[in-house]
Amino acid sequence: MRRQPALLPLLVLALLLGAGSAHAQSWAELSPEQQQTLSKFQDRWDSLPPLRKEQLLHGAARYNELTPEQQQALRERRQRWQDMSLEERQRLQQFRQQFRELPPEQRAEIRERFKALRQLPPEQRKAIRECARGKSPEQAAACLPPKN
Repeated sequence: MRRQPALLPLLVLALLLGAGSAHAQSWAELSPEQQQTLSKFQDRWDSLPPLRKEQLLHGAARYNELTPEQQQALRERRQRWQDMSLEERQRLQQFRQQFRELPPEQRAEIRERFKALRQLPPEQRKAIRECARGKSPEQAAACLPPKN
């Protein structure tokens, strides 16, 4: 059997390059919905690298699929993040990394406990946050109500 030249990698590369350039469009070529969602990038859009444009377009598409309530919740989370100090952001990123490194069973248990925490009255959640502030995750766990 005769071997075909290795065209598959070239075809894949061509498709990838073509797909990238299709999304790397100018501001004027964006739909009105895309322009509205990405309005804060309007002044610098045409100078952004193609990969960054792709990332922003993908994020905008996902954002536009959210319900208005989900969009509002996302805006609030983004604002909380922006209001954090650099130290708070770094600490949160460390916690996220530690969480990702946990075994799946432990992550599931933490998610369940967090879900239960969100269902508590605001004043009880506030007391738990104050109790846990400045403590390691292990120490903060003692501030949580017992599992049901």
